[in-house]
Amino acid sequence: MTVDRIALISDVHGNLTALRAVLDDIAARGITRIVNLGDFVGKGPRGQQAADLCREVCEVNLRGNWEDFLPAEQPQYRDPSQWWWREELRPDQLPWLRTLPLSHDLGSAVDGCDFCTPALPMCTPRCSPTSRRWSSTGCSPPRL
Repeated sequence: MTVDRIALISDVHGNLTALRAVLDDIAARGITRIVNLGDFVGKGPRGQQAADLCREVCEVNLRGNWEDFLPAEQPQYRDPSQWWWREELRPDQLPWLRTLPLSHDLGSAVDGCDFCTPALPMCTPRCSPTSRRWSSTGCSPPRL
């Protein structure tokens, strides 16, 4: 049986420098499949570039809570603490980020490898041992 190696990334938050370093490390390890668990934007100053790079290199991109909370267009919801990084994104990125899935079933790509097991109690309320489902709002990946 061949085991696929899949890199999981998350919480980039516009930190393009750190994202590039992580992607370089993933490449150096010979891993070609990358799953992004979300939070591309917010906090950091380069969300636009981080979202573009993740869209380009990640096999799967999930919506994190920061993408879920992108400020709406309505002026009454203009929260100055969040608006600056929203305006940093291009208009074409907003609908893409808002409509990313919250979970993705890796299916047969990871046969024989169950991520969520009873040994990982943080998973059991939302993720069955055989589901192989990552979720940005539910099952946490195991620490390696």
